[in-house]
Amino acid sequence: MKRLVWILSLAVWGAVSAGESPRTLVESGNQAYEQGKYDEALKDYEKAGATAPDAPEVLFNKGAAFYQQKDFDKAREAFEQSAVRSRDPKLEARCEFNLGNCSYHEAEAKMQEKPKDAVGELAKSVKHYQRAAALDPALHDAKHNVEVARLTIQAIQEAMKQQEAAQEKLKELKEKLEKLLAAQRQLKDKTEQRAQVPPAPPAPPPPPLAPLAPEQTPSEAAAPLNIEALNGLADEQKTLKESTQGAAQEMAAFVPPAQAPQPVAPPMRPPEPEAASPVAEAKDHVDLAAQHQDTSEQGLRAAKSAESAAAQASAADELKKAIDLLNNPDKQEQDKQEQDKQEQQDQQGQEGQQGQQEQQEQQDKQQKNSPEQQEGEQQAKNQEQKEQKQKESQAGQQEGEQQQQEMQAAQEGEGEGEQADNVAREILNEEKEHQKMLLTPAGGYRPVDKDW
Repeated sequence: MKRLVWILSLAVWGAVSAGESPRTLVESGNQAYEQGKYDEALKDYEKAGATAPDAPEVLFNKGAAFYQQKDFDKAREAFEQSAVRSRDPKLEARCEFNLGNCSYHEAEAKMQEKPKDAVGELAKSVKHYQRAAALDPALHDAKHNVEVARLTIQAIQEAMKQQEAAQEKLKELKEKLEKLLAAQRQLKDKTEQRAQVPPAPPAPPPPPLAPLAPEQTPSEAAAPLNIEALNGLADEQKTLKESTQGAAQEMAAFVPPAQAPQPVAPPMRPPEPEAASPVAEAKDHVDLAAQHQDTSEQGLRAAKSAESAAAQASAADELKKAIDLLNNPDKQEQDKQEQDKQEQQDQQGQEGQQGQQEQQEQQDKQQKNSPEQQEGEQQAKNQEQKEQKQKESQAGQQEGEQQQQEMQAAQEGEGEGEQADNVAREILNEEKEHQKMLLTPAGGYRPVDKDW
């Protein structure tokens, strides 16, 4: 099926005025609209509308924002007011086009529950698209959407016909099963009544009874069985079984009511897994009823009336379950929803209890490990202090070595200075001796008299 075309292009304000003009507000709203901020866009459009309440462009853009928020009632109202106030055929055509889209969305919401109302909304959308095409022949998407809406109407009408035919067939199946149920209950009563003949008039004391066979009950051994009557009941049971099997075959070929077509507009929703239809569930019970009927027939032919009556009761119960499912097809879905809801609540409760338990365990663990944590912190602190002392000791040791090296260097310097002084003294002494030798005359000094 073709897909609908959605057109929500914004109108641009044509007038210019000073300050925070309607045009400025519309442009600001259009920017917010393009960014998906429809609430902000509506605020700007509302401000512009307060200054120019009859401006069709503002009304059109408000409708577009409401449309994006899926508030189709307000969108419809805004588009209608814009179309009434507009003097531009193209803008009016766009209003009609979007009014058609609003009607189409209304139809989507009613396709499943109220298909007739959906057809009415689709007819409205066709009229809007046709008016849009008449106002603006260049708006080819309007003609396209007319075709899409008409195809959707045809699909819904066809589905409605199939639903009516299916409901009629379902009614026939229920009537057939009700007749089978009544016949099965009647046959059960006959089996219980005719399985044994009344005892004979009083007679001479009979000989002692023979031991009971393993497959016989005391009641069956106490009185003679009417084999001919049991065979007749077996034939009736066979006929009922064949009728039940025929009903099961009809149910297997039964086509459930067709659902109305899903909306063709984006976003496309993923298909949900289909649950078993009530007819399919009812057929399972009918199949079980046929199996019990076959057991009953075999038991009657083997003269086991008690077992046959029990099988007939089971067959009647299964037929009753099948009829209940067909009478209330929504009950299964309701039960499933209630079961899912209950399971969800139970799961949430279990998760809450588990979360509380984990939180309590964590708190207990924290409390339990508190002394250990304190001890660990103290050890870490001691280790840090130890490392700090080691660093200080290493620094002091390095400083001592440096001072020792400086002292050694100083001592070496002092030794070298003393050695230099000794060399200098020796040189001076040698020089004095040399001068003394130079000043002494040859032959030496002669003593001089004191009285000279």
